[in-house]
Amino acid sequence: MADTDVFAVWLVPNKYHGELLRRVIAELARNHDTEAFTPHVTLFTGRESSDEVLRSRLAKLAGSTGLRELKIPITGYKHSKDFFKTFFLEIDKLEALEDMAKRARAMADIPSTYKFKPHLSLIYKDLELRRRKKLENEVEDPPTEICCDRLFLVRPGNAEIGWRDIAAWRVLEMRNLS
Repeated sequence: MADTDVFAVWLVPNKYHGELLRRVIAELARNHDTEAFTPHVTLFTGRESSDEVLRSRLAKLAGSTGLRELKIPITGYKHSKDFFKTFFLEIDKLEALEDMAKRARAMADIPSTYKFKPHLSLIYKDLELRRRKKLENEVEDPPTEICCDRLFLVRPGNAEIGWRDIAAWRVLEMRNLS
């Protein structure tokens, strides 16, 4: 299959926490000459060619949670050399979140090696260790929890570069938890 078959399912913060995190992400992006993006927790990344199949499965997932909102405990800031975890909010274990990620995995017909490691990234950029360590000084204390109430179905817009082309990400569908 082509790289155009790649998709992700995101859990997205509610309006209040979403705006708070959008400001942090925008400021870090501006300060470090990179792209801003929608705050999210990636539940799963996999492959499936049909947008319509994915849209249908996302609707089913959003409607089967039994939740209108999920409160996710935050343990603090962390950083890593991984581009997709440059600087992030570390998320404490939460059974409801783990369960949602398992059900998101079922959206793909093709087996995936994706391992769910819950976090909410605040910047995507290749930065050396000393610069990553300083990022915490650029932001306020982290929230103790974030509330999420929506699921997004997302595809990378650039088949050659994939997820690293942040500006090309395409949200195909949004669903409220219910």
